[in-house]
Formats: sequence, C-alpha cells, structure tokens
Amino acid sequence: MNKRVFLPFLLSFSLTAACLTGCGSSNSDSAKDYARNDGAVEAAGAYEEAYYDDSYDFEEPVEEEYSGEAGVAASKGVLTDDPGAEAELEGALDDRKLIKTVNMDVETENFDELVDKVLNRINSLGGYPENTSINGDNYGSTTKRYAYITARIPADKMDVFVEEISGDSNVLSRNESIDDVTLNYVDMEAKKKSLQTEYERLNKLIETADDLETLILLEERLAEVRYELESYESRLRTMDNQVRYSTVNIGIHEVVKYTPTPTHEESLLERMGNSFANSCSAMVEGLQELLVIFVALLPFLLLMAVVALIILLIIRVILKKSREKAEKKRREKPVGYDPMTGKPIMKEGASKESKKSDSAVSEARKTEASDKKG
Repeated sequence: MNKRVFLPFLLSFSLTAACLTGCGSSNSDSAKDYARNDGAVEAAGAYEEAYYDDSYDFEEPVEEEYSGEAGVAASKGVLTDDPGAEAELEGALDDRKLIKTVNMDVETENFDELVDKVLNRINSLGGYPENTSINGDNYGSTTKRYAYITARIPADKMDVFVEEISGDSNVLSRNESIDDVTLNYVDMEAKKKSLQTEYERLNKLIETADDLETLILLEERLAEVRYELESYESRLRTMDNQVRYSTVNIGIHEVVKYTPTPTHEESLLERMGNSFANSCSAMVEGLQELLVIFVALLPFLLLMAVVALIILLIIRVILKKSREKAEKKRREKPVGYDPMTGKPIMKEGASKESKKSDSAVSEARKTEASDKKG
C-alpha cells in the first residue's frame, strides 16, 4: 500500500523537475543570445523589454491627475515597489514644498531712511534684492518719490521682515500667496530617479555592445536620457530655490502726511467737511507748485524780456528811419510844373534857392509883359 502511494508521488516529482530543467535551459539560451547582441534591433528591443520589466512605469504618473494625499499615495505606489514607500510618502507630505509670495504697498514720511532700511534688512537676513527702482528723484522734481523693490528672503525669515517693515511705515495694502508644489516636486524627483537608473543601465549596455548599429541606437537613447535628466535637475534646483527663498514685492510711496485709517463710518457732514478740507489743501498745494514753477522760470522770463526789449528798440529805430525817408521824399517831390518855363513847382517848405529862382522867373515874366505893352 505504501509502495502504491509512493510511486505516483515519485513520478510526479520527476516530471516537475524535468519541466523546471527545460525552462532553465531555455532561459539560459535566451540570455546567451542577448549577450551576443544578435542584431541591433533585437538587442535594442531586448534592452527596452528587460528595462521596463525590472523597473517601474514612469510615464503614467506624470499624466495622472492627483487629488490630495491620495494622489501622492497612488503615484508612489506606481513609481516604486520599495517596502519603505509609505514612510517616504509621509516624509514628503510633512516636508511640503511651499512657494510664498508677499506683495506690499506702504507709504512713509522718511523716504530715504525707509528705503535704506529695507535694503539693509534684506541683506542682513540673508536675502538679496532682485530689482530696485526709484522714480521722482530727479533734480528739481516737484513730484513725490516712489520706490519699487523685489527681493528674495529666506522663507523662515519672511514674517519677521514683513512685520518690521509694517512697523516702520503705513501699510496701504498687503497680500500673501502660497503655492503648494509638493505633488509636482515628488513627480519630478521620481522621474529623475527613473532617468538616472536608465542612464546607468544604458552605460553598462554600451560597454558590452559589440555591434555598431546597436551601439548607435543605445547612444542616441543615452543622449535623450541625459537631456531629460539635466532638464529635470534644473527644474528641481529652481523649485528648491523658490521654496527656500520667498519673494517679496514692496512699493514705497513718499507722502507729507499719512493716509488716515477710518475708525468708523463717516456721516454726510463729515464727508462734506473732509472733501472741502481736501480741496482747500489741494488748492494750496497747487498754488505753491505754481509759485515754485514761476520762481524756477524767472531767469528765463527775464532773459526773454531783455531780448524782447532789444527787438522792440531795433524795430522802433527802423520805423523812425523809414518815416524820415518817406518825409524827405515827399518834400522833394514837386507839386506841379510851370507851364511857361516847364520847371517843377515845389511845395511849401522847399529850399531858399528854389524860392529865389521862382521870384526871378516872376520878375522876368513881368518885364517881358511890360515891354510888349510899350
């Protein structure tokens, strides 16, 4: 009875061992064929198949839409089979990647002092200004000055900086925005690891490749992987910098008097009174500006007045000479001609010589007439 039970068992064991031996031989032959690199296309295909079988699929997580921490968990489950994935996920969620941006508009009565303090405080906190511009500080400018500063400050010191600036000025507006890029960062980091693994495997395959076509295909893929890897490393460095250093944009207005903060709702009479007071203040400031402009232009006005006076004097002299010439011509012009002698008859006020000649002509005419009568 025991032999009848034992013999079938022994037969089954022998058949199983034979099958396993055959499979092992088949796998060994396949490995040897791949090691010989039998054809470039077959070798490249074998590489891709072997790589993607042993690694994870890193394309799908990039296209997948995430929803909160569940999305991160799903992506981590797809991206890695590491038993410590859950602990790594919790660490990533605790160390969230937050990009903080603060925008402020303030006004101050001590413009130069506040601008210097802002720049010095940025440097003392370990930050650096990215952009600084000051308008209205030209020589002779009558407008109030305005400064705009964009700076990067360590994220853990941003609140301290904002509170100090708020205490030294009158805050007109302030808003903060936080961009959570944790999910995007985790995805890019996983993609980078995947590309790094592929890069290392490609280098090993290139070392063992003995076929030119296979070598060309592997090096083309290696160049693509290297480019993608450098791109992801650059994006991760940029994101790390944005997370470590928060951005603050500050607009600083110079004022003579701070804008009052309303403590209660104003009545109609209060609004009318404030409007009238503001109008009077604006009118006084306008008159002052006009006076300043007039004084500034006074030297030019005096110079223009002198030039105008000289021009008027020259014109007056020219006109006087023109009138004298016209009068002289009018006096020298005869009023008619003597029908007897044909000489010109001058008007009154002519020269004495012309008068004497006229009287001589008259006497001659009288003598001639008396001779004719005799």
